Amino acid sequence: MNFKLKCTCLSTNTLINIYMKFSFKISLFTVRILVLFFLLTSNLYAQNIDSDSDSKEDDVNVTSVKQIDIILQQSFDANISNPRKSLRLAKKAKRVSTRLKYSKGVIDADLIIGALFFDREDYKGALEIYKEALEISQLKFKKDTTLKIKILNLTGNAYKANRNYSEAQKLYESALEINIHNQNEAEITNSYINLSNLYYQSGDSKKSQDYLIKASKLIESTRSKKNADPLGKLGNAYDKRGEFAKALDYFEQSLQIYKDQNDYSGIATTLVSIGYIHYNLKDFNKADRYFHEALSIGKEKNIKIAILESYQGLSHISSQSQDYKKAYELYKKYINIKDSILEEDKQEEITKMKSKLQIEINKKEIDLLKQEKENQKLEYNNNKIIARSSFWGLFLTILLLGVLIYLYIDKRKSNLKLETTRLELENLNATKNKFFSIIAHDLKSPIASLSGFLQILIAFPTSIKPEEIKSFAIKIDQSVNSLKEMMTNVLKWSQSQMDNIQLNIEDLSPYTLAENVVNIYKSQSDDKEILLIQNGDSNLTCKADKDMLEFIIHNLIHNAIKFTKRKGKVEINIYEKNDKVFVSVSDSGVGINEEIQNKIFNLTNLNHSRGTENEMGTGLGLILCKEFAEKMKAQFSFISKVNEGSKFTICMSK
Repeated sequence: MNFKLKCTCLSTNTLINIYMKFSFKISLFTVRILVLFFLLTSNLYAQNIDSDSDSKEDDVNVTSVKQIDIILQQSFDANISNPRKSLRLAKKAKRVSTRLKYSKGVIDADLIIGALFFDREDYKGALEIYKEALEISQLKFKKDTTLKIKILNLTGNAYKANRNYSEAQKLYESALEINIHNQNEAEITNSYINLSNLYYQSGDSKKSQDYLIKASKLIESTRSKKNADPLGKLGNAYDKRGEFAKALDYFEQSLQIYKDQNDYSGIATTLVSIGYIHYNLKDFNKADRYFHEALSIGKEKNIKIAILESYQGLSHISSQSQDYKKAYELYKKYINIKDSILEEDKQEEITKMKSKLQIEINKKEIDLLKQEKENQKLEYNNNKIIARSSFWGLFLTILLLGVLIYLYIDKRKSNLKLETTRLELENLNATKNKFFSIIAHDLKSPIASLSGFLQILIAFPTSIKPEEIKSFAIKIDQSVNSLKEMMTNVLKWSQSQMDNIQLNIEDLSPYTLAENVVNIYKSQSDDKEILLIQNGDSNLTCKADKDMLEFIIHNLIHNAIKFTKRKGKVEINIYEKNDKVFVSVSDSGVGINEEIQNKIFNLTNLNHSRGTENEMGTGLGLILCKEFAEKMKAQFSFISKVNEGSKFTICMSK
């Protein structure tokens, strides 16, 4: 089931029109922010798990076949739960196997690497890896028919995914011949199913149906109750053709075998498949039950693919029942799991951006040197004039004094210009470092979510129902709003640095402001089972800027929820003491260690700590809270202990 994404975004011209309203004082700074924003958002949304950053890892200590086999087993075990670790270990095993001329190790590593490439839809990369494994197996392991059949099928799958149906057919038929010769009924069934799916994908429905019937008859005749794989594949084949009753029968047989074997991965993935069958049959209650059962097993046994597909299926069901809020929350969990599996990083683009900024810095340095040279020349001319003027009499004393004053003022202007250029250069360096850390971390998550929505639209463009369009328009709008909010925070910081924020002190109710923010975060706290409490006098007033105080309360509650574990507590207290009004936000979270406390308000040492459930953050919010409090002539303080929690307080005039 898929959703159609519809998003209304601000155009480049609209953003530029907004920024042109800022004063001339910050216009240059704002344009730089825009350049950074658009370049980064167009290039910084994927982080390649193929990154071989660990390729320099020491392989010297791995000197035996036994050690290589241990590494390969570790890679295989991490295949589902941690694909990046699995890829790193497989590549290490392949390097060492190649050095030790251990052909079996090279093939086993290739099979793991190829599967990882295939899972992330890099079909060309998977094909090259499988072809290498096939070539080695034909040279070194001619008698190992089991290995050959496995590689033939995997390579055929890669050819099929690359739409090279003729090559895929040759490999599938070669595997079938070996299976018939070996009289391996389970593998013969697999070959029939592979050929059926191939012909179905290439458009030859008659041949596809013929092979599917052969597979069904063979399974029914053997009554095999030991191998769940052919049953599951047969279920998938009938599912693709819309024959749900047959598909359900084979999936249930496969599920029983997995249960008898205590194969939890097989159980979870089969439950997901059965859930989708019931979903397609419009029996949403049964579908919901199977998805929840798969999700429970997936969480207990850390089977991420089952968790991923269960969240997606449950999101579809909520959408069908028009509970769009729940559907969106479930889909966000699906996106988060997918991000944790396919996290990517394009370091090359960041390097390009740094190079561009460095070019600009070098240009400023050249201008600075030219100005210094001009000043030296001017100073030389001044000294020359003074020397000549000393020969004049008293008549020229007043004129000489005027010339000296003029030259002094001119020199001072030149020095001021030189200092301004130097400060601009320093600010440019600081801005470069700050914004790479802020924008790279803050924008990656919402951009990845938008990418996930668009992938669904691209993958299933014809299966979107009209009633789902509005739902997804709302969801994509929420993601865009989140992105806009990040941009607003960065602009607020830039305005603050340039003293361009207008302060409007008035009498207002901090209780009402806090209550509005609490309502916003109620859903988020409920999701983490956190008790969110607000105490205080609703009639109490203080002197503050509404926007700044609301921003401070918003950030403090957000941070408290982010760094508090499940079933914890966040408490907002509003009270009066010694003619002062206090607003405090305390939590039972993880606390802040002393090292971070000492530099928490230092912009050059932004804290990128993750929340208790891997939530992202930059630390810029707390810096803005302190700056806004100081602008309102208020006091901002905090106390914190590791594993006991934190308490942030703002003290204002009554």
